[in-house]
Amino acid sequence: MTRQSNSLLRGAFNACSVLSAGPFFTFMKMHLLFFILTAFTAFAQPSPPSAQMMMDWIAFSKPVHLSAEKSQGGDFAKWGEVVWVYGYFAKKQSLHCFFVGLYKAGTLFGKNRAEYEKKIEEGIEKTKDMQGDFSKHFRIETRPDGRKVYFSPMGLGPGGVAFGAFTKLRDHDLLLFQFVSSEDDTPPDEELKDPAQPTNELPDIFRKLEQHITKANPNEAK
Repeated sequence: MTRQSNSLLRGAFNACSVLSAGPFFTFMKMHLLFFILTAFTAFAQPSPPSAQMMMDWIAFSKPVHLSAEKSQGGDFAKWGEVVWVYGYFAKKQSLHCFFVGLYKAGTLFGKNRAEYEKKIEEGIEKTKDMQGDFSKHFRIETRPDGRKVYFSPMGLGPGGVAFGAFTKLRDHDLLLFQFVSSEDDTPPDEELKDPAQPTNELPDIFRKLEQHITKANPNEAK
């Protein structure tokens, strides 16, 4: 709970303490506290996963030092109304970095959301008969509540390749973004030797992320 939340709760307790000790006021005191605690639960913002959580979920092939850094904008801010975006890096040990973004519900990719989802469906159809395991890049998973999770390549260029996963929760949109550097601009003597690789695929990591967000705020899963 945040410092602001603690301060508000202390104020509520202090307010209740000046009430009469009679049965009616005791009843009202308990209901006031119940209302305040319920309000905190309903409006609590899910927190980003820690670097240690992400490291456990990614399960790198060798030990790394993963740092968590809050993103200050960039393309992620253009994709929707950001609540928070965090990047996770092991720059001197792995070519893989990850970003987790929480957005206000219904804002991720804006008016292009439906078109993007359709393109992923088309990508699944086009690659189903191709050689290679494309299912881990183009796929749609359906959760028990009927909610869909979309997985797709999200970028390819001189700098590397990017993959993403996203879904709509009750109060937020959730994004997981994986970037794999090709080291195109890196001098040969500075290229990573035997860099650490994720041993878990993006869908596996995203399931853990979903569990973290919905455990912190069960209302998201409703």
